[in-house]
Amino acid sequence: MKLVTFCLAIGLTLGLTSGLRAQSVGINTDGTTPDASALLDVKSTSQGVLVPRMTKAQRDAIASPANALVIFQTDNTAGFYYNAGTAVAKDWKMVGAGVSQMLYVTLAADHVLNMWAYKIYPSQLNTTVSVVNAANWSDNTFTVPSDGLYQVNAMIIMTSAIYSSSIPAVSPELQVVGTDNSKRYYYGTAAQSNALFYGDQVDTTPANGTPGSLPSSFGRGTLNHVMPLKAGEKVKLFLRSSNSANGVNNTVTLGKDGGSYLSIVKLN
Repeated sequence: MKLVTFCLAIGLTLGLTSGLRAQSVGINTDGTTPDASALLDVKSTSQGVLVPRMTKAQRDAIASPANALVIFQTDNTAGFYYNAGTAVAKDWKMVGAGVSQMLYVTLAADHVLNMWAYKIYPSQLNTTVSVVNAANWSDNTFTVPSDGLYQVNAMIIMTSAIYSSSIPAVSPELQVVGTDNSKRYYYGTAAQSNALFYGDQVDTTPANGTPGSLPSSFGRGTLNHVMPLKAGEKVKLFLRSSNSANGVNNTVTLGKDGGSYLSIVKLN
């Protein structure tokens, strides 16, 4: 083993010496001349190149990393990362990373709520449509897989309602639990409306001057936020009822037709 290592070292030294004169270094087994535009030209059909492999914590501990420094991260979200910043202002980015769908969930069955004023309820979204990070959604909680900037959208469609005086509104409310158990909240809006299509509505064209019939949705709530999230944080979606709900005469149904959903997209 020592002899092989010694011979390899001699071979590399000779190759590097030759490469320094020619301004290009070639590593191959067939004697191919390195491309003049490359400082290092590696050729193989049976082997690859290994860059340093390390955890996110080890990556972040690199002192004064050069711009464009490349490593392979083995945990958190594994992959190739490069420093897009400077040695002082580090900005590690994943190679090939861009906008990607992290989660998309809907209702598997109608969600019936007997509502009380201002009370909050878990969203009950339980049909995971997206394959990526499906395991990160459990018990109304999304566990953030990696640091980044995220866009979170939610839509809640009320398909039927029993009420005493006025239709209760339902608004989405997002709770983010930090790794230190601190909590922060992001709020949506709600509208009481019976003029929103949902499900298998028949599109009929009435005669001119004749109004069409209203589809029978009873309200909707929307939420749209862009926020920085860190790996390990917990994102939970709740529904908050309006002050018109008294719990006795107010029952609403959130339909399972796909109108109610939660979407989480990673922007970078």
